[in-house]
Amino acid sequence: MARMDDRDDTVGSGEATAGSEYAERLTRLETARWKQLLDVQRPYRWNLKRLNLGCTLDVGCGIGRNLKNLGLACLVAESINGLFYRNAVNFAFPATECPGIGALFEEGETAEVDFETGHVTNVTTGKSIRGKTTPPQLLKIIAAGGIFDLLEQEGAIAPRAPAVT
Repeated sequence: MARMDDRDDTVGSGEATAGSEYAERLTRLETARWKQLLDVQRPYRWNLKRLNLGCTLDVGCGIGRNLKNLGLACLVAESINGLFYRNAVNFAFPATECPGIGALFEEGETAEVDFETGHVTNVTTGKSIRGKTTPPQLLKIIAAGGIFDLLEQEGAIAPRAPAVT
């Protein structure tokens, strides 16, 4: 039987990912040759387009960049998983929760979203609803192009090497 004082204090503390070795490992894995040659998102994009889901999309706790790479401007949903939301912001993909949003839109209608105030307007019908606001700190990350871009701009991390094409 484990006691509270027997636990490993590094588990869940973020210590394992705090050092430069972790960032270097992520960079190395991100620039792996096979990822440059193989479009690993192609099956995901194809399947979403094939399903023709329209306004109904269950993204679970996947990564926000998946939707950003599909060319979507933003995501407004009844609810959003916290992990998905964090990743969406980190990759500069605006997303917000707006209970009742599903009843406001029909297939093909256009939304206008103000993330500062939380107002979502159906441009086609003129109807609007208020969802959650996005905190200024998160809007700053999105406007900068993502967390890495913001940290580079603020001088907190060294600029990344250009992507190999």
